[in-house]
Amino acid sequence: MEIHSSLTPESVRVAAEQTAAYLLKTQLSDGRWVGKLSSSCEATACAVIALYLTGREQYAQQIQRGLAWLLQTQHSDGGWGDAVSDPSNINATSLAISTLHLISAPEHKAALERGLVILERLGGWDAVRDQRYCTLSGVCRTVAALVGLLPWSGLQDLPFEVILLPKGLYRKISITLPGFLALAMMQHTYRPAPIGRRLLRSLAKPRVVRWLRQAQAPNGSYEESPLLNALVVIGLTAGNIRGASEIIRSSLHYILEHQREDGSWPIDRDLETSNTHNSILALHELGYDLQLPRFQRTKEWLLASQFLEPFFATGAPGGGWSWAVPGGWPDTDDTAYNLKALIALGLSPQHPQLKKGIAWELALQNDDGSWSTFVPNSTLPFDQPCPYVTAHVLSGLRATGLFTANSEPVRRAIDWLRGRQEADGSFTGLWFRNYTCATAFVLEAMAEYGLADDLMARRCRNWLLDNQNPDGSWGGHIGQPGTPEETSWAIAALLLAGLSPTHRSIERGTAWLVNNQRPDGTWEPSIIGLYFRSLWYSDSYYAIAFPLKALALYLKRMEAM
Repeated sequence: MEIHSSLTPESVRVAAEQTAAYLLKTQLSDGRWVGKLSSSCEATACAVIALYLTGREQYAQQIQRGLAWLLQTQHSDGGWGDAVSDPSNINATSLAISTLHLISAPEHKAALERGLVILERLGGWDAVRDQRYCTLSGVCRTVAALVGLLPWSGLQDLPFEVILLPKGLYRKISITLPGFLALAMMQHTYRPAPIGRRLLRSLAKPRVVRWLRQAQAPNGSYEESPLLNALVVIGLTAGNIRGASEIIRSSLHYILEHQREDGSWPIDRDLETSNTHNSILALHELGYDLQLPRFQRTKEWLLASQFLEPFFATGAPGGGWSWAVPGGWPDTDDTAYNLKALIALGLSPQHPQLKKGIAWELALQNDDGSWSTFVPNSTLPFDQPCPYVTAHVLSGLRATGLFTANSEPVRRAIDWLRGRQEADGSFTGLWFRNYTCATAFVLEAMAEYGLADDLMARRCRNWLLDNQNPDGSWGGHIGQPGTPEETSWAIAALLLAGLSPTHRSIERGTAWLVNNQRPDGTWEPSIIGLYFRSLWYSDSYYAIAFPLKALALYLKRMEAM
């Protein structure tokens, strides 16, 4: 019997309403939604080290809880993954080893030895030094040297004197800049530069401290990231950097405030802005009246979350939105979907804040027509031109009603996308695992501009159809276990591109979603998100809002037949 044999519009309607009921129940009084990111080995390891360096007795309880979580989440092979359930990798394993080595205790000995065995199988400390194998090599090797596992002399130099360059140059380091600067100054303490560079670095140090002070959010965070905050504390504390005491104090407060009950820390506090605009768009697709007071509170919250003034850390003008407030950095991806959500909530594109947001997106378009996430024309791995981000911005601009396929910024972006499509028709992206996410969102954007029959769009559609799993789901590509997020992205894109809801692939995918829904109307979150282009995580509301959108689109298409 086919998996979709029991699928009916009524069963889909029931599933969609269960999810909508969950969203309504969990909406906060100010109109937003706040999800939960999976706990992170890297964030937990670095937070424990930061607390140990600054107050091993004062923070003994928090340190022990963090250590207990690391020991409990060690895999059977002796290693650690980013988000507990993912396979052991060199980033997480080396940082956990460094933590256990620093806080040496007899009860850690067996875990440490097992970790060292799997690290050797992953390439050993030579691999930790090599960015080809260790994507967080700068962090992992510097922390290992700090705790005595690697010699300082063999480490690649981290030149914090980049702060003396024109702002437009060093800002292209983008979201890793706070951690980079702090660790680089610490490295200089233990491994002084040649005489010719010491004067340069003596000039750079106070400027770095000023930059870190200005870049720190009012709540003490850097980008709402416990990991980044921990790296800043580690670097400034171990480096004995003058004038940094208030930065350290505020960062420590943020770290302590966001330790979870189980002792862990997430890679980022949450994605409240992203969770909110995705939830609103899903409910809108299902036909909810967004003029109700509860949703108008959402509108006011989103408007209040816009960065209206120029943003110090990136040099971006005012007008963007970030993934969370107050410590997130304005990014093109969230700005695009906040524009969509505010339009759905009834705002005119002529509203002053929407006009400012549209202008912000256009100002951040890259010279080649694409969009990066935070800083225009960056070529670094974690903030380079991205098809997924570019497609999202195109979708946001289209929702305003002010742009068509012939609009100059749109035409340039589509031309750029044509040159980035893989030979098999797929696209890659920076912020989720490849390839379903980027391919689906490019197809969705093309469909929204009336270009579903364009060759590039048809190749996206064919790739999605060819890469559906036998059980009806989608993973990153065929053969990977299906996830509710990727299955939803594929279904929504295919429906928007004109596939009938009775098409076999749509029916099978929709049935998979319905059959895998949990009793409370949600789905199990999947570890498909990427942070800094290398750290895996899941987000609870990705596995709620995106499936609801897909189910709602299916119902609309069925009703239209």
